[in-house]
Amino acid sequence: MNWKKPLVWFAVIFAVSAASSTATWYVLTRHPAEEPPWKEVLDLTPEQAAKFDSIESEFNLALQDISVQDARNRIFLCSYLGEGLKKSEIKSATRKLTWVYEKKQERIAAALASLSDILTPEQRAVFSRTLMHRACESCRKDTGREQCLCGMCNLSS
Repeated sequence: MNWKKPLVWFAVIFAVSAASSTATWYVLTRHPAEEPPWKEVLDLTPEQAAKFDSIESEFNLALQDISVQDARNRIFLCSYLGEGLKKSEIKSATRKLTWVYEKKQERIAAALASLSDILTPEQRAVFSRTLMHRACESCRKDTGREQCLCGMCNLSS
């Protein structure tokens, strides 16, 4: 049965995309009430806060469009499960998924760079440290493990 291998690859790509999307969404959107907003964490000036909000709003709109493209690609693949997609069709669909994932990561990197550009060196250090901390916390929650899996974080709990 030659359809199993491509289906496994699709499942792996889908799982990685879902995990990445969840972590990215958590890091770059408004956080639960226990976490203060960026304006407070970074002690932004009114001018910085306005720029920060503008960049964040543009990013959220772009992310919505990318999420729609991603959903359409996944729906396409899921709609053909069990109907014997050809290997070339599966490969084409997974390329589209990969392309959307790449575009999403490019948007994230561009947004983070733009946000970082409006900060002072001190604020930039706090921003970077806080993003890493939140990403590590999110990873630990998402994986259900309380230890570091990436080797990059120093969370004490």
